[in-house]
Amino acid sequence: MASNGKRKASERDEISSDDSVRINFSIRAQDGSRVFFKVNPDRYLKIPFKKYCQKSNLEYETVTFLLEGKRINGNRQTPRTLKLKNGAEIDVMKQQTGGGDEAL
Repeated sequence: MASNGKRKASERDEISSDDSVRINFSIRAQDGSRVFFKVNPDRYLKIPFKKYCQKSNLEYETVTFLLEGKRINGNRQTPRTLKLKNGAEIDVMKQQTGGGDEAL
């Protein structure tokens, strides 16, 4: 770690104009479309998740975000806590309720 509290950037990290490290990742919808984001590794993922929902005309509360099949809690997790790498892909799924025998 650097002496100012920020971690040192590796060759794969992107440095923004204010010398902070950014993580690039994409959110992939069920139809295969992608939206790309560049975020601070210590910010909660709720912010880009809500922006994705706004762009895609979705309700934030009605979708689930998954990384390698595991649910992401955007209110509590950051790219750093998830050890998110540049170029990572997060899947978004619409939540579904019902669908049992009664639906037939």
